[in-house]
Amino acid sequence: SALVRFFSVTQNFERPRRKPLQTFTSQCTILCSANSSLKLGFNMPTHNQETVTNYMYLGLLPFFVGAFGPWIFSSYEDRLIGFFSFYSSLIFTFLAGSLWSIALQPRNPVSSQPSAIKSAQPTVLPPQKTTAKQGSNQSLHAAIVFSLWPLVCYLLPSFYGLILMLLGFLTLLFWEKRFINPFYSKWYASLRHKITFIVVACHMLTIWNLIRVN
Repeated sequence: SALVRFFSVTQNFERPRRKPLQTFTSQCTILCSANSSLKLGFNMPTHNQETVTNYMYLGLLPFFVGAFGPWIFSSYEDRLIGFFSFYSSLIFTFLAGSLWSIALQPRNPVSSQPSAIKSAQPTVLPPQKTTAKQGSNQSLHAAIVFSLWPLVCYLLPSFYGLILMLLGFLTLLFWEKRFINPFYSKWYASLRHKITFIVVACHMLTIWNLIRVN
């Protein structure tokens, strides 16, 4: 009986020692699962792609209203054209604002990062033909120019402002295709092309409407 009591006492003393180890292993399990979920987060799920696609197409509705509205509601022609110009500047500013995240992103050498980090990080840097400093300066200058583009269009008359805004959308698409599209997902790059050409067509229709009226 004394021997049984001895083993029961030793087991009671060993139990507190096992709890920290169990806590440590459980914490490691939680961290590993969180890390794996973060890595998976960089790959956009299919339902998120559908959401982005739907919202981008819904964003075309105000362009359609401003472009086709004057042909239907001639009494509100000036307001609809003004609304079209305002919404076009708003969308262009939004697209230009997204370039700042690329311009301000730190340009760390890829070779100095661990392989796990390189595989987990989303790559939105300029092509590797340029150095890190050149790519950063290039993206910064582009972000500044495209951010000020709508302001210049606003200061011009409506006709010239719409022409310049049309050229701005084409220039932004060309710049993204030259420096950013190689790092975009294929579905998003294709969608950006389609949306941009529809927006350009709406601008051409609005410009034609201004020529017709004047």
